[in-house]
Amino acid sequence: MKLHEIKPREQSGRDTFARYKAQTRAAAIAALAILEASGVDRVYCDYHDDFVVRSTSGGTIRYRFVQVKTKKKQNENWTLNDVFGLKSSIRDQAKQDSNAIRESFVGKLFCHTVNFFETCDKIVLLTNINFEDRIEQILADIHSGTFSDQLVVELAKRFNACFPYAVRKLTEPEVRILMAKLVFEPDVEYVKDKEEAFFPFAREKIHEYSEIDLSRNEVHEIALDLLALVEQRSAGAIVDFSEENIDRKASIGIRDLLEILAISYDAYESLHTGGDEKAIKTASVIQRVLIAAGANSDEVEVCARCKTDWDVWLRANRKVINEINLLSLMAVVEEVFKTLILNFGDFRVSKLRPHLQTLRQRLTAEGLIFDLKDEHLLGALLAVLVRFKS
Repeated sequence: MKLHEIKPREQSGRDTFARYKAQTRAAAIAALAILEASGVDRVYCDYHDDFVVRSTSGGTIRYRFVQVKTKKKQNENWTLNDVFGLKSSIRDQAKQDSNAIRESFVGKLFCHTVNFFETCDKIVLLTNINFEDRIEQILADIHSGTFSDQLVVELAKRFNACFPYAVRKLTEPEVRILMAKLVFEPDVEYVKDKEEAFFPFAREKIHEYSEIDLSRNEVHEIALDLLALVEQRSAGAIVDFSEENIDRKASIGIRDLLEILAISYDAYESLHTGGDEKAIKTASVIQRVLIAAGANSDEVEVCARCKTDWDVWLRANRKVINEINLLSLMAVVEEVFKTLILNFGDFRVSKLRPHLQTLRQRLTAEGLIFDLKDEHLLGALLAVLVRFKS
């Protein structure tokens, strides 16, 4: 008798591992949103839930708690009992099981709404399959605010008993607000069994959030590194529950992503702080061009600061300097860039002094030098470089 001729007793370990990998892929995609720099600034891995997305705006923090549920059979749907702990066969709703509601997928998510209250923005059930129509009807009734569905009414009625708020009993309007934080994300491609769907999706998200164009091999390598990081930040028990330790051991932030993308954090931070809305794209272009020409990290950071100085100067003077003069200034910068920089090839700070001198002489002769320093002029040339490479 050979090994393949008898089916194994059980394969729960394999199924559990597949579900964990799906959770890892979902957290990795969520982490890429940090690159957009529009609110999402940290993703916590396997902490409080499968993963938690933190957003910060104006000093206010909000959390999105995400639970990932998968089924091997793609043609199955999640049932009312799976999702809400409710049974559609029960006519007398008073006979529904409160413990089943608490232990259901949504029940565990609802706990976050009372534990974190105002800082809980959304609770999300993300899955590789779809939901029964009855479940979608319940969610629609909750989001509409009507609360006319008998099962929704029953959930709201039991909310305080099932998910007690430590401070006081919640009012009916408060319960409705908390229940409305529930979101479903069904039929998500990158958590399905075929992992191949994850890589093109990761490439699309990297480009969407950062505008960086990467080759297929580069994306594959970056995606694997990101998955490995998620797994690393999901492993091991947390003993020190300080914010600093949790951030370091259980979460992913912009520093981690820039390290995977091989982009200097200092260069990015200089550009981002200076108001560059495409700081990651700019830092990537500057770094790739300079490194290819033999520059070191110090040169990259100097150039990033000069680009920031130029951006700040330009914003400050747009309404001060005559528009025609400003357009003429930028035309001279672009002309010098094309005729000198492109002809000589290498873009190195050590080789740019003659070009900067030429640019200064041209601008001085045409009365366009204003209060521009060499750092501003280098930043102006870098701005053209980034535009040409975009």
